Amino acid sequence: MTDELDNASYVETDGEGRPPIVRFNSEEVMTKTLKFKLGMEFSSLRQFKDAILEHNVLNNREVMFVKNDTNRCRVVCKKKSQCGYLVFCSRVVRTTTFRVKTLKPKHICGMVIENKNAKSKWVAKKILGRMKNDNDIKLNQVAGEVRTRYSTEIPACRAFRGRQIARQLVEGDSSCQHSLLWSYSAELHKVSAGNRCKLEIDRPSSGLQRRFGRYYVCFVGCKRAIN
Repeated sequence: MTDELDNASYVETDGEGRPPIVRFNSEEVMTKTLKFKLGMEFSSLRQFKDAILEHNVLNNREVMFVKNDTNRCRVVCKKKSQCGYLVFCSRVVRTTTFRVKTLKPKHICGMVIENKNAKSKWVAKKILGRMKNDNDIKLNQVAGEVRTRYSTEIPACRAFRGRQIARQLVEGDSSCQHSLLWSYSAELHKVSAGNRCKLEIDRPSSGLQRRFGRYYVCFVGCKRAIN
């Protein structure tokens, strides 16, 4: 293991003299010093794309995907006329693994401050830790956090969307929570037939989606204790 392989682990070969396979380790924290290797393997094409985007945002570079389908992905610099950056990853035959088969990892273009690859999901991941401690974080604080830690500027709309995603991750999606109330009621009745549950759904008009109104629960043990 070398300093160039912060996020990768070697897998022993079969002893026939071939170089060891390098597998990308998604559990490690991505750093700007990570170096992608020719032959590096990924468990999915999505894992490869996320790693490439993350790495380039950390290094203030913008990339785009070309020849992008379910079996292969070619990544080039958005300033491809000025830069020779190129990474090509495709599926290994008869496996579900994807391997880097072409690699020109060095950018020769200038850094980008307003990076469009720093999407709202990326912003959400970066502010998630702070959101757990401060649920009322302001939009200018979100933008300031990204600017200070990653030297990347983001517009207010992306800061807003990133904050929404992070908040849902911390608090849970309320619509998903409400959809579990039927199962919760069924479990209460299963435990004791005396438990009472009443779920009321509001529908303002026939063209609008139903939404949660109110929920009433009465546990049989509490009712007996009062009586």
